[in-house]
Amino acid sequence: MSLVVEPGNQFETTISIRNIAAITPSNTVDLPNPTKAIYVSATSTLVVDTIGGQTGVTISSLAGGIWHPIQITRVYVTGTSASGLLGSW
Repeated sequence: MSLVVEPGNQFETTISIRNIAAITPSNTVDLPNPTKAIYVSATSTLVVDTIGGQTGVTISSLAGGIWHPIQITRVYVTGTSASGLLGSW
């Protein structure tokens, strides 16, 4: 089952986590593996690049303690208040 957001763009409604690693924010270096989901330990703000090519996207008030199905390639130091970041792929 998938949720159609726009014609041609579909997101999985369930995520199978196979790998998990800590995310170290960087203004210059992409993540070694684009994420399927991210985890933040406390409600925070993230500034990210998406796998769709958007850069410097600010996500405010991201709830802590849960996995979020956000596919990203980078988390910036500048503007990010999150700690305890994990990425899955």
